Amino acid sequence: MRGAVVNCETLLVHTLVILSETGECYEMFADQLKVANNSETAELFDELAEVQHKRTGNLEKMMEGLERPHISPWDFTWDADHSPEMPTINAAVHYLMTPHQVLSLAVNVEQWAIEFFTWVDQCNSNGKGDDALRQLARQFSHDAEKFRKQLLKRQESFPPPEEGWDHDPDPPLIQE
Repeated sequence: MRGAVVNCETLLVHTLVILSETGECYEMFADQLKVANNSETAELFDELAEVQHKRTGNLEKMMEGLERPHISPWDFTWDADHSPEMPTINAAVHYLMTPHQVLSLAVNVEQWAIEFFTWVDQCNSNGKGDDALRQLARQFSHDAEKFRKQLLKRQESFPPPEEGWDHDPDPPLIQE
């Protein structure tokens, strides 16, 4: 990661992008898995998308009345045109994946968020940092950790995938 998140408004915009992009990805994966007839896993992605959209809505309410700084995609602290967990999410999705794997993926996304918010807190801990920013980063980290623990608990109700879970004797054909 480059740069630093220097105030609460900037952190709020970064967090809004994280939550909304994650929700959009979960929604997209649910749609893809419905097409692949993997309905149980698709339903779980739908649930996760709904949670992310709710979290996004709550954050937008929190931001009402605040002036939102405009941040171009290339100027985000993570030095990419998307939040960093997106390539990880995209690489982990498979049309035969199980609910256990979906929850592992969601746990990893929340872990990345915890690390991001902890980094923001630490970058501003030199005595010159904004205490309100540090407190907000800690709150977001706490919220992500709480959700991560809920996901881990829920994951216990699904068996881990068996060896060869991704073997399909009749895989879908990709039309060009």
